[in-house]
Amino acid sequence: MDLQLNGKTALVTGASMGIGRAIAKGLAAEGVRLCIAARRRNLLEDLSKEIAAAGGPAPVLAVVDVMEEDAPQRLTATALHGLGQIDILVNCAGGSRPPVAIDAPEEEWSHAMTLNFIRVRQVTHAVLPGMIERQWGRVINITGKSEPERLIAATPAKAAVHAWAKGL
Repeated sequence: MDLQLNGKTALVTGASMGIGRAIAKGLAAEGVRLCIAARRRNLLEDLSKEIAAAGGPAPVLAVVDVMEEDAPQRLTATALHGLGQIDILVNCAGGSRPPVAIDAPEEEWSHAMTLNFIRVRQVTHAVLPGMIERQWGRVINITGKSEPERLIAATPAKAAVHAWAKGL
């Protein structure tokens, strides 16, 4: 399939496993130069080898834990240094923990909001100026389903991504 992305660049967070990994492979197959980001270097290296073996250019690796305070700046700097610009941002880093109790500590709620909304917003806001300047860019937010089966702290954070992205 030709999505007319050949020569574009992309930063994919949460690229070491699951949906993020599949998105990175799909973009690479379309000729997109990548910066793949996740916490585990060995999984990023495996993905990089797979992409190169399939004929794609070796991705830039960004080994970053998005929960670290300076992660958005380091992640963006790594991607820009390796790619020159970011045309496509795929926010796929995130996750949820088992259901929380109504009286769960505030730290559980704070962690979920930071991981699933605040870092998504911060990374996006870091790459938007370049997209606006070039008058081209795409931001794709992977959040999962919006209807929770039970009380999970990540669900309201991911709903915040939906509302924020609509306003963006």
